[in-house]
Amino acid sequence: MENTGKTGNPSIGELIDIAFEELKKSGSGTPKLDALILLENVLKKETVLPAGISKSWISAHPEFIPGTETIQDFFHSLDRRKTGLPIAYITGKKFFWKYEFEVNTNVLIPKPDTELLVERTGEIIQKFFPEKTKTDGDILLLDMCTGSGCVAVSLKADFPFLSVTAADISQAALKVAKINAEKILQEMQKNAPPFRRQISFIQCDLREGIPAAGQKAAAGWDIITANPPYVPTETTLELLSDGRNEPRLALDGGKDGLALIEPLVYNCAETLAPGGFLLTETGEYNADLTAEYFQKAGFIDIFIHRDLAGQKRLVEGRISVGKTI
Repeated sequence: MENTGKTGNPSIGELIDIAFEELKKSGSGTPKLDALILLENVLKKETVLPAGISKSWISAHPEFIPGTETIQDFFHSLDRRKTGLPIAYITGKKFFWKYEFEVNTNVLIPKPDTELLVERTGEIIQKFFPEKTKTDGDILLLDMCTGSGCVAVSLKADFPFLSVTAADISQAALKVAKINAEKILQEMQKNAPPFRRQISFIQCDLREGIPAAGQKAAAGWDIITANPPYVPTETTLELLSDGRNEPRLALDGGKDGLALIEPLVYNCAETLAPGGFLLTETGEYNADLTAEYFQKAGFIDIFIHRDLAGQKRLVEGRISVGKTI
């Protein structure tokens, strides 16, 4: 299996050392991990290596000498990382919740804190809709600002009986979300009950209104999840100055970060079914104001949930069961 290589090419141990020094100079806070991930990604084309090559295998075999093309790909990836481009955009994938998602610069990279949105939504499904969890399509869920589809696809994969619609203003983002839905849900189909297995996708601007709930439009959505742009413009520009290249459209929430959150809350209040839930991620700096919007829009049982760092992150509210639309 080992390539003793008489080509003069560096070994993977030498490549790691080179990358570590260059990434450290460029400002990476995790130069060793970055180097390992980049090398793991390009080594998968080496046919002499075992399937499912891992970082631990790389660390245990520093003497292995890759082929010239693999080394060229590695240095190309290294150069891209040195510009500040995130690892996920270079490898084209990011693990989120229980699944691996494809990503590119048309979508935000899924963040661990957003898993709170999936976790809490799952708890609500099981607690408040137990009678519907065995019936195909009876729970209608809309995921606004879906981006890569990480929230919508994760929930559909975990709860196949959901009728899920994903919406975004960006057609390019929806294209990525569709790819992830097809890839992840196709695997789910093998052992899942015969529930509907597709997600519907809609391009829309939440400021102009929230899509109707299909065949049950008169009743409205049971659950709406959202991860809208909520970063203040000035902060967005500062973040993007480091070369991360994430789409400004998905980050910039206006001067105070609330330009999209306010219409989201009020428009969702109009389209949720009686007893329906809205859960939206928001910045720690405007979670309290977001909760105020919930209250003014007629939501009850309003809660602010904290993220992994203890910051206020997720705002949840419920429409009164006595609501009429």
